[in-house]
Amino acid sequence: MMALLVITASFLQLLIGLGYVLIVAPFLVLYDPNFVSVSIAGLFSGIMGTLAGLGGPPVAILYQNEKGSVIRGTLSGFSILGTVLSLLFLGVAGRFDLNDLKLFSYMLPGIVAGFYLSKYAIGMVDKGYIRKAMLGVSFLAAIMVIIKALKL
Repeated sequence: MMALLVITASFLQLLIGLGYVLIVAPFLVLYDPNFVSVSIAGLFSGIMGTLAGLGGPPVAILYQNEKGSVIRGTLSGFSILGTVLSLLFLGVAGRFDLNDLKLFSYMLPGIVAGFYLSKYAIGMVDKGYIRKAMLGVSFLAAIMVIIKALKL
């Protein structure tokens, strides 16, 4: 815990991004979601989501071989609960304010458009592309965190 007080946020983001890059590649094999693995994925999702805004990949990687409907439902549940808890804890710590809500409001049109357009992509995603899409998005998100941490 003391190490978190000594290292910079950029270095922590770099470690998280590199960790995801290293984690995504080996997860090309089948993993079974069970109580222990889901609990561990939830733990890492909460930590990584709060620290780097990258909470989805641990759960996405775990559920990569499930049906599209199971993946969508599970990731949605994790995202909603994880976001509420992260915002609650960030608020208690004084790290969430009205400016953050303002920034969120800028994303609302994209969120609404994405929700509307998603009904056209569901058929494609459910035809076997979801695993590659999730791993690809997880990998790209990790690269973006690394770039942000390195300030490139």
